Amino acid sequence: MLGNLNPALVPPAVRERRLKGYQNALRFHRMYVQAGGRVLAAAMPENRQSLGRHWQHELEVFCGSGIHTHADHTIGDQWPAETLKVQDKAGTVAEGKLADLIIV
Repeated sequence: MLGNLNPALVPPAVRERRLKGYQNALRFHRMYVQAGGRVLAAAMPENRQSLGRHWQHELEVFCGSGIHTHADHTIGDQWPAETLKVQDKAGTVAEGKLADLIIV
């Protein structure tokens, strides 16, 4: 997310303020999950960009922020399936469920 900030176009003070905001957002998400909330991966790239790459980056950010030990599985598979009420068909690896494997 911060990689999109071109240092030549963004003054250092603005970049620093945005970095602090980004860190606060990660802290909020971590606190939200610790309090029992659920964060779902939902990357929305621009038309010319790959959905998979953005989704993977979102999972990396959540995992790196300490949100969950197995964030790649819960945020990417299990919680979305439960939110959409299809956990009996998808969301975890189990006999009788749809092949729902993601290799990152």
